[in-house]
Amino acid sequence: MTDEKILEGIGEYKYGFHDPSTFVFKTRKGLNREVVEQISAMKGEPAWMLEFRLKALEHFQQRPVPQWGGNLANLNFDEIYYYTRPAD
Repeated sequence: MTDEKILEGIGEYKYGFHDPSTFVFKTRKGLNREVVEQISAMKGEPAWMLEFRLKALEHFQQRPVPQWGGNLANLNFDEIYYYTRPAD
């Protein structure tokens, strides 16, 4: 069977649904100090939690991407939204 023939039978996903993505708040893509501070402020976290998160971010940034498990070579951390808030 040719690829064209296979593609003819593919259409809308008939068993699922799709709602538009609406958020009360969404950070910009990527993860850095500014984004972590923004997330912490949005959640109303105490100062000690923000400091904990910033230390964890520093730890994350210093570590190499793991080579075990699945191939993460094409994973672009700067294209990920790390926090969205769908509703208040």
